[in-house]
Amino acid sequence: METGSASDAQQYGSSQTSLSAAGCAFYATLSLFPAITSLISVYGLVFDLQTVEPQLNVLRSLLPPAAFQLIASQIHTLIGQPHSSLTMGLIFSISIALWSTSASTKSVLSA
Repeated sequence: METGSASDAQQYGSSQTSLSAAGCAFYATLSLFPAITSLISVYGLVFDLQTVEPQLNVLRSLLPPAAFQLIASQIHTLIGQPHSSLTMGLIFSISIALWSTSASTKSVLSA
């Protein structure tokens, strides 16, 4: 019977390792999207239309026309947003990114 309990302990330890790895991956992935949203909000707050156009011209030669049109229209929409909504989006996305990064760090430390 003792060998069975040792085997059960190994299976339990393996299960906990897999669970900890899954938690780490989940929180790391969860923190990516608010971080990207934060970067986009900062981009919209910092740059204006005169600054963006030369950057878009560089992208025009690198991307297919359909992809460029999609990105250019989204960037123009972003630049046209009021600063108050971009600031609120930035605050919200940074707080979510910090929470998920903190949870990810706790998960890594517990693993």
